[in-house]
Amino acid sequence: MRLSIVVPAYNAAPFLERCIRSLEGQDVAREDYEIIIVDDGSTDETPLIAARLSREFGNIHILTQTNKGLSVARNEGIAHAEGEFLMFVDSDDALRPACLAAILERCESQDLDLLRIGAVGAGSAAVCSGLDVLRGRVKVCAPFSVCRKALLDEHQLRFFPGIFHEDAEFTPRLYYYAKRVSSLPEDAYVVNRTSGSITGTPDPKRVHDMLLVMDRLDAFAAGLPWSERKAFHDCISSNMNYALHLATDFSVASSDLRRNFAQAFAGCSKLFLHLRASSRFRWKMEGLLFGLFPRRALCIYSFFYRFVKPDPDA
Repeated sequence: MRLSIVVPAYNAAPFLERCIRSLEGQDVAREDYEIIIVDDGSTDETPLIAARLSREFGNIHILTQTNKGLSVARNEGIAHAEGEFLMFVDSDDALRPACLAAILERCESQDLDLLRIGAVGAGSAAVCSGLDVLRGRVKVCAPFSVCRKALLDEHQLRFFPGIFHEDAEFTPRLYYYAKRVSSLPEDAYVVNRTSGSITGTPDPKRVHDMLLVMDRLDAFAAGLPWSERKAFHDCISSNMNYALHLATDFSVASSDLRRNFAQAFAGCSKLFLHLRASSRFRWKMEGLLFGLFPRRALCIYSFFYRFVKPDPDA
Protein backbone atom coordinates (compact mmCIF):
# COMPACT_ATOMS: atom_id res chain seq x y z
CA MET A 1 0.00 0.00 0.00
CA ARG A 2 1.53 3.30 -1.08
CA LEU A 3 -0.70 5.80 0.74
CA SER A 4 -3.27 6.05 3.51
CA ILE A 5 -5.64 9.04 3.64
CA VAL A 6 -7.24 9.59 7.04
CA VAL A 7 -10.55 11.49 7.03
CA PRO A 8 -12.01 12.25 10.49
CA ALA A 9 -15.73 12.93 10.22
CA TYR A 10 -18.11 14.32 12.82
CA ASN A 11 -21.59 15.34 11.65
CA ALA A 12 -20.10 15.79 8.18
CA ALA A 13 -23.20 14.87 6.18
CA PRO A 14 -23.36 18.13 4.17
CA PHE A 15 -19.86 17.77 2.72
CA LEU A 16 -18.43 14.26 3.31
CA GLU A 17 -19.43 12.93 -0.12
CA ARG A 18 -17.83 15.90 -1.87
CA CYS A 19 -14.64 15.26 0.06
CA ILE A 20 -14.51 11.51 -0.62
CA ARG A 21 -15.27 11.87 -4.32
CA SER A 22 -12.36 14.29 -4.62
CA LEU A 23 -10.12 11.59 -3.14
CA GLU A 24 -11.54 8.87 -5.39
CA GLY A 25 -11.35 10.96 -8.57
CA GLN A 26 -7.59 10.76 -8.71
CA ASP A 27 -4.89 9.59 -11.13
CA VAL A 28 -3.65 6.65 -9.03
CA ALA A 29 -4.99 3.10 -9.06
CA ARG A 30 -7.31 2.53 -6.12
CA GLU A 31 -5.40 -0.54 -5.01
CA ASP A 32 -2.42 1.74 -4.36
CA TYR A 33 -4.13 3.81 -1.65
CA GLU A 34 -6.74 3.53 1.06
CA ILE A 35 -9.18 6.02 2.53
CA ILE A 36 -9.86 5.63 6.24
CA ILE A 37 -13.01 7.43 7.36
CA VAL A 38 -13.08 7.77 11.15
CA ASP A 39 -16.65 8.46 12.25
CA ASP A 40 -16.25 10.35 15.53
CA GLY A 41 -19.68 9.56 16.99
CA SER A 42 -21.73 11.45 14.41
CA THR A 43 -25.42 11.97 15.14
CA ASP A 44 -26.46 12.91 11.59
CA GLU A 45 -26.38 10.97 8.30
CA THR A 46 -22.57 10.72 8.22
CA PRO A 47 -22.44 6.94 8.97
CA LEU A 48 -24.99 6.19 6.23
CA ILE A 49 -23.12 8.29 3.67
CA ALA A 50 -19.82 6.69 4.59
CA ALA A 51 -21.31 3.20 4.31
CA ARG A 52 -22.79 3.96 0.89
CA LEU A 53 -19.48 5.31 -0.39
CA SER A 54 -17.61 2.27 0.93
CA ARG A 55 -19.93 0.02 -1.08
CA GLU A 56 -19.19 2.06 -4.19
CA PHE A 57 -15.43 2.25 -3.73
CA GLY A 58 -13.43 -0.75 -2.58
CA ASN A 59 -10.55 1.20 -1.02
CA ILE A 60 -12.61 2.84 1.76
CA HIS A 61 -12.43 1.58 5.34
CA ILE A 62 -14.69 2.91 8.09
CA LEU A 63 -13.75 3.17 11.75
CA THR A 64 -16.33 4.15 14.35
CA GLN A 65 -15.79 5.58 17.80
CA THR A 66 -17.79 7.47 20.39
CA ASN A 67 -17.26 11.21 20.15
CA LYS A 68 -13.71 11.83 21.37
CA GLY A 69 -12.61 14.73 19.20
CA LEU A 70 -10.42 15.33 16.18
CA SER A 71 -7.12 14.35 17.80
CA VAL A 72 -8.32 10.91 18.87
CA ALA A 73 -9.99 10.34 15.49
CA ARG A 74 -6.74 11.11 13.67
CA ASN A 75 -4.76 8.93 16.07
CA GLU A 76 -7.17 6.07 15.42
CA GLY A 77 -6.63 6.51 11.70
CA ILE A 78 -2.85 6.47 12.15
CA ALA A 79 -3.07 3.24 14.15
CA HIS A 80 -4.95 1.46 11.36
CA ALA A 81 -3.11 2.97 8.37
CA GLU A 82 -1.21 0.49 6.19
CA GLY A 83 0.26 2.86 3.63
CA GLU A 84 3.95 3.72 3.38
CA PHE A 85 2.89 7.38 3.41
CA LEU A 86 0.02 9.01 5.24
CA MET A 87 -1.97 12.20 4.89
CA PHE A 88 -4.96 13.82 6.60
CA VAL A 89 -7.90 15.40 4.81
CA ASP A 90 -10.58 17.20 6.83
CA SER A 91 -14.08 16.10 5.90
CA ASP A 92 -15.13 19.59 4.75
CA ASP A 93 -12.04 19.96 2.51
CA ALA A 94 -10.90 18.25 -0.69
CA LEU A 95 -7.96 17.38 -2.91
CA ARG A 96 -7.52 18.93 -6.32
CA PRO A 97 -8.16 16.58 -9.27
CA ALA A 98 -5.27 14.47 -10.56
CA CYS A 99 -2.77 15.39 -7.86
CA LEU A 100 -2.07 12.07 -6.11
CA ALA A 101 0.27 10.74 -8.80
CA ALA A 102 2.49 13.80 -8.47
CA ILE A 103 2.39 13.57 -4.67
CA LEU A 104 3.41 9.92 -4.59
CA GLU A 105 6.01 10.30 -7.32
CA ARG A 106 7.71 13.08 -5.37
CA CYS A 107 7.55 11.20 -2.06
CA GLU A 108 8.99 8.02 -3.54
CA SER A 109 11.52 9.36 -6.04
CA GLN A 110 13.07 11.72 -3.48
CA ASP A 111 12.79 9.24 -0.60
CA LEU A 112 11.05 11.88 1.50
CA ASP A 113 9.98 11.85 5.11
CA LEU A 114 7.56 14.71 4.46
CA LEU A 115 6.09 16.53 1.46
CA ARG A 116 4.39 19.90 1.73
CA ILE A 117 1.45 19.75 -0.66
CA GLY A 118 0.11 23.26 -1.07
CA ALA A 119 -2.01 25.83 0.68
CA VAL A 120 1.23 26.61 2.50
CA GLY A 121 2.68 29.45 0.46
CA ALA A 122 5.96 29.29 -1.41
CA GLY A 123 8.11 26.26 -0.77
CA SER A 124 11.24 24.88 -2.35
CA ALA A 125 11.15 21.69 -4.40
CA ALA A 126 14.70 21.00 -3.22
CA VAL A 127 15.17 18.49 -0.42
CA CYS A 128 16.08 19.93 2.98
CA SER A 129 15.65 18.99 6.61
CA GLY A 130 12.44 19.61 8.50
CA LEU A 131 14.46 21.58 11.04
CA ASP A 132 15.51 24.00 8.27
CA VAL A 133 11.87 24.44 7.26
CA LEU A 134 10.90 24.94 10.88
CA ARG A 135 13.42 27.77 11.19
CA GLY A 136 11.61 29.54 8.36
CA ARG A 137 8.15 29.24 9.98
CA VAL A 138 5.70 26.46 9.17
CA LYS A 139 2.00 26.57 8.47
CA VAL A 140 0.80 24.25 11.21
CA CYS A 141 -2.24 22.67 9.57
CA ALA A 142 -1.53 18.92 9.58
CA PRO A 143 -3.35 18.19 6.28
CA PHE A 144 -0.82 20.34 4.42
CA SER A 145 1.79 17.60 4.82
CA VAL A 146 2.17 14.05 3.52
CA CYS A 147 4.47 12.12 5.84
CA ARG A 148 6.13 8.74 6.02
CA LYS A 149 4.08 6.49 8.31
CA ALA A 150 7.21 4.93 9.81
CA LEU A 151 8.31 8.38 11.01
CA LEU A 152 5.16 8.72 13.11
CA ASP A 153 5.58 5.27 14.59
CA GLU A 154 9.33 5.55 15.24
CA HIS A 155 8.92 8.74 17.28
CA GLN A 156 5.45 7.95 18.62
CA LEU A 157 4.07 11.12 17.09
CA ARG A 158 0.39 11.45 17.86
CA PHE A 159 -2.07 14.30 18.37
CA PHE A 160 -2.67 15.54 21.92
CA PRO A 161 -6.29 14.71 22.79
CA GLY A 162 -9.01 17.02 24.03
CA ILE A 163 -7.67 20.37 22.82
CA PHE A 164 -8.22 22.88 20.07
CA HIS A 165 -5.15 23.77 17.96
CA GLU A 166 -3.84 20.23 18.13
CA ASP A 167 -2.07 20.84 14.81
CA ALA A 168 0.03 23.62 16.37
CA GLU A 169 1.34 21.13 18.93
CA PHE A 170 1.81 18.21 16.52
CA THR A 171 3.25 19.74 13.35
CA PRO A 172 6.45 21.36 14.74
CA ARG A 173 7.42 18.05 16.33
CA LEU A 174 6.74 16.25 13.05
CA TYR A 175 8.97 18.67 11.13
CA TYR A 176 11.73 18.37 13.70
CA TYR A 177 12.04 14.63 13.11
CA ALA A 178 11.67 14.78 9.31
CA LYS A 179 15.15 14.61 7.75
CA ARG A 180 14.11 14.85 4.09
CA VAL A 181 11.44 17.44 3.24
CA SER A 182 10.34 18.92 -0.07
CA SER A 183 7.39 20.90 -1.45
CA LEU A 184 5.00 20.35 -4.32
CA PRO A 185 5.06 23.50 -6.51
CA GLU A 186 1.30 23.55 -7.09
CA ASP A 187 -1.40 23.56 -4.43
CA ALA A 188 -2.96 20.15 -4.02
CA TYR A 189 -5.17 20.72 -0.98
CA VAL A 190 -8.44 22.68 -1.13
CA VAL A 191 -9.61 24.35 2.08
CA ASN A 192 -13.36 24.94 2.28
CA ARG A 193 -14.44 27.29 5.05
CA THR A 194 -17.73 26.13 6.55
CA SER A 195 -19.91 27.74 9.19
CA GLY A 196 -19.55 26.04 12.54
CA SER A 197 -16.03 24.79 11.82
CA ILE A 198 -13.64 24.47 14.76
CA THR A 199 -11.39 27.31 13.65
CA GLY A 200 -14.32 29.61 12.99
CA THR A 201 -16.21 29.03 16.22
CA PRO A 202 -15.52 31.42 19.14
CA ASP A 203 -14.65 29.58 22.35
CA PRO A 204 -12.53 30.80 25.29
CA LYS A 205 -11.15 27.28 25.55
CA ARG A 206 -9.26 27.91 22.32
CA VAL A 207 -7.19 30.59 24.06
CA HIS A 208 -6.27 28.45 27.05
CA ASP A 209 -5.58 25.44 24.84
CA MET A 210 -3.10 27.55 22.88
CA LEU A 211 -1.29 28.29 26.15
CA LEU A 212 -1.14 24.54 26.73
CA VAL A 213 0.22 24.02 23.22
CA MET A 214 3.01 26.54 23.85
CA ASP A 215 3.84 24.91 27.17
CA ARG A 216 4.16 21.50 25.52
CA LEU A 217 6.33 22.89 22.71
CA ASP A 218 8.51 24.62 25.30
CA ALA A 219 8.95 21.31 27.16
CA PHE A 220 9.79 19.53 23.89
CA ALA A 221 12.33 22.17 22.89
CA ALA A 222 13.94 22.11 26.34
CA GLY A 223 15.19 18.59 25.66
CA LEU A 224 16.92 19.53 22.39
CA PRO A 225 20.47 20.74 21.74
CA TRP A 226 20.73 24.52 21.97
CA SER A 227 21.38 24.96 18.25
CA GLU A 228 18.18 23.07 17.42
CA ARG A 229 16.11 24.66 20.18
CA LYS A 230 16.34 28.01 18.41
CA ALA A 231 13.96 26.82 15.70
CA PHE A 232 11.14 26.78 18.25
CA HIS A 233 11.53 30.42 19.33
CA ASP A 234 9.61 31.82 16.37
CA CYS A 235 7.12 28.95 16.44
CA ILE A 236 6.16 29.61 20.06
CA SER A 237 6.22 33.38 19.53
CA SER A 238 3.81 33.10 16.63
CA ASN A 239 1.49 30.92 18.72
CA MET A 240 1.64 33.43 21.56
CA ASN A 241 0.57 36.25 19.28
CA TYR A 242 -2.27 34.14 17.95
CA ALA A 243 -3.43 33.39 21.50
CA LEU A 244 -3.39 37.10 22.26
CA HIS A 245 -5.33 37.81 19.08
CA LEU A 246 -8.03 35.33 20.17
CA ALA A 247 -8.04 36.67 23.73
CA THR A 248 -8.49 40.24 22.49
CA ASP A 249 -11.73 39.26 20.77
CA PHE A 250 -13.13 37.60 23.88
CA SER A 251 -11.93 40.19 26.38
CA VAL A 252 -13.91 42.93 24.65
CA ALA A 253 -17.11 41.06 25.46
CA SER A 254 -16.29 40.03 29.02
CA SER A 255 -14.17 41.61 31.74
CA ASP A 256 -14.14 38.24 33.55
CA LEU A 257 -12.57 36.56 30.54
CA ARG A 258 -10.00 39.34 30.36
CA ARG A 259 -9.04 38.86 34.02
CA ASN A 260 -8.92 35.09 33.70
CA PHE A 261 -6.69 35.25 30.67
CA ALA A 262 -4.43 37.88 32.24
CA GLN A 263 -3.92 35.61 35.24
CA ALA A 264 -3.24 32.54 33.08
CA PHE A 265 -0.90 34.44 30.79
CA ALA A 266 1.07 35.88 33.71
CA GLY A 267 1.77 32.30 34.77
CA CYS A 268 3.49 31.61 31.45
CA SER A 269 6.46 33.88 32.04
CA LYS A 270 8.97 31.21 30.95
CA LEU A 271 7.50 31.46 27.44
CA PHE A 272 8.49 35.11 27.22
CA LEU A 273 12.09 33.95 26.77
CA HIS A 274 11.12 32.61 23.35
CA LEU A 275 9.81 36.02 22.34
CA ARG A 276 13.02 37.72 23.38
CA ALA A 277 15.09 35.13 21.48
CA SER A 278 12.92 35.24 18.33
CA SER A 279 13.96 36.64 14.96
CA ARG A 280 11.44 39.53 14.83
CA PHE A 281 11.78 42.94 16.39
CA ARG A 282 8.12 43.17 17.41
CA TRP A 283 8.24 39.85 19.22
CA LYS A 284 11.48 40.77 20.98
CA MET A 285 9.84 43.96 22.26
CA GLU A 286 6.76 42.03 23.36
CA GLY A 287 8.94 39.61 25.29
CA LEU A 288 10.67 42.45 27.10
CA LEU A 289 7.44 44.28 27.96
CA PHE A 290 5.51 41.13 28.89
CA GLY A 291 8.29 40.28 31.33
CA LEU A 292 7.94 43.69 32.97
CA PHE A 293 4.14 43.90 32.86
CA PRO A 294 2.77 40.33 32.46
CA ARG A 295 -0.80 41.25 33.41
CA ARG A 296 -0.87 44.02 30.81
CA ALA A 297 -0.11 41.66 27.93
CA LEU A 298 -3.38 42.32 26.10
CA CYS A 299 -2.84 46.08 26.22
CA ILE A 300 0.73 45.69 24.99
CA TYR A 301 -0.34 43.38 22.19
CA SER A 302 -3.17 45.74 21.18
CA PHE A 303 -0.73 48.65 21.06
CA PHE A 304 1.62 46.80 18.72
CA TYR A 305 -1.26 45.54 16.62
CA ARG A 306 -2.55 49.07 16.18
CA PHE A 307 0.68 51.01 15.67
CA VAL A 308 3.19 48.48 14.37
CA LYS A 309 2.66 46.65 11.08
CA PRO A 310 1.89 43.03 12.01
CA ASP A 311 4.30 40.34 10.92
CA PRO A 312 2.94 37.93 8.31
CA ASP A 313 0.86 35.24 9.98
CA ALA A 314 1.56 36.69 13.44
